[in-house]
Amino acid sequence: MRKDQTLPQQRIIGRPFCEFCKSQMWLACIEPDEPNHDKRTFECPVCPNVTVRIVKYGSEAKPRNIGVKYA
Repeated sequence: MRKDQTLPQQRIIGRPFCEFCKSQMWLACIEPDEPNHDKRTFECPVCPNVTVRIVKYGSEAKPRNIGVKYA
């Protein structure tokens, strides 16, 4: 790669911490939701907690937690 070339900006998917055991959760699934939104399911590798977040993509909007917990 030449010095004047840059790589496209990579989006980093934030991984939340488990509310129960404080371990960093794994991204288990991404599904489409409403237009320009994804439903992201995170699973805890230590306990049975599952958290689902709706995330708007294409902008710097913050994810909203829809309150689904299974632990």
